Amino acid sequence: MKKPTVAETKGHRLCVLLAQGDDHAVVGLSTRERNRRVAERLGAIIVEDSALTGRDADQPLLVLPDGVTIDKALFEELASLKPEGVYRLVTTRYSGGLYWGTVGDWLAPPEGGRRVAETTRFVDSRWILPARTPGEARVSSWVLLGASGKPTDGWVSRHINRKLSRPISFLFLSLKLRAWHASLLNLIIGLGSAVCIALTGYWTLVIAGALFQLASAFDGVDGEMARATLTESPRGAWIDTSIDNATYLACLVGLAIGWGREGFGAVGLALACALVLGTASLLFVLFRFVKDHAPDGSFVWVDRSVARAAETSGTLPLRLVRLLFLGLRRDFFAALFFAAAFAGHRSAIVLFAVLGFCVALFSFTVFWREIVRAAAELREETA
Repeated sequence: MKKPTVAETKGHRLCVLLAQGDDHAVVGLSTRERNRRVAERLGAIIVEDSALTGRDADQPLLVLPDGVTIDKALFEELASLKPEGVYRLVTTRYSGGLYWGTVGDWLAPPEGGRRVAETTRFVDSRWILPARTPGEARVSSWVLLGASGKPTDGWVSRHINRKLSRPISFLFLSLKLRAWHASLLNLIIGLGSAVCIALTGYWTLVIAGALFQLASAFDGVDGEMARATLTESPRGAWIDTSIDNATYLACLVGLAIGWGREGFGAVGLALACALVLGTASLLFVLFRFVKDHAPDGSFVWVDRSVARAAETSGTLPLRLVRLLFLGLRRDFFAALFFAAAFAGHRSAIVLFAVLGFCVALFSFTVFWREIVRAAAELREETA
């Protein structure tokens, strides 16, 4: 069954009256355009002043003035409440106030310069973001980018990669670039890492590790841009996933070439080649799993499914698999890659990759049914 939008949760569709002007850009968008996207994403009705007279007088109405943009969290709170009277929504950073009441109260003749008696209501300062000046718009852009992370981010992503990716996202959005530009640049960085690791020598190995870590951080840019501008899509998720895995596989190929060129012998080269072929096959299986069981193309669904399987089964082996899966996350693997490259241990990178491959192969061979069942439960919850 289709999950209702937040603006439909109380039986009345929330109306939003947008300001007519385009103010200073926030995350590369005019405030009017961004507010329109937020309202449409959550199922609200965008209306003009002239169209309000035909609406139900009890229909909830949010009026957005010039120089302000909102976060969807504000809609998620207001859409589940029926306004009792008229409120002026303010924050510690924005005292101008947003009208929150009903269509009937908004259309009522004003008394004493005010439509009806207003009650001031303070809300979270992250929900109403001012953009009346370039400085305010810049601060509001950073606030939105700061909230653009994912709950599934690992420790490395939260504390290291996001600190690198958000300034890049801010720059790209300021230049009016789109998420696919970031995806393309991420592919170039990843392929650069693959070329460097195929060469011999310490410094090319270090550069390869640094580029792979940069690609891991850069991997978050397209998602941050998409979430901040509300342009996420299943197609975008598939592009991101395809680039991630293409660069990962290319780096393994480069690692095998470099391993062979540095004279690790026939056995070592055979091991590297087997790792590349095995990883390619495993990635194909994971692609099929995501295509069949995930709502979009994100490989995060694999990690979530394994975590749910470990939670619902309660068995020790699956719990251990869940812990080992943390090491398969790209952010964690990239950090290990860089550390091993900086230490000059190419063989350690191969060892990390082999361990990751073995854990994934074991997990999806032994616990396939449990993981598929967990994926189905998650899909039903998000439907």
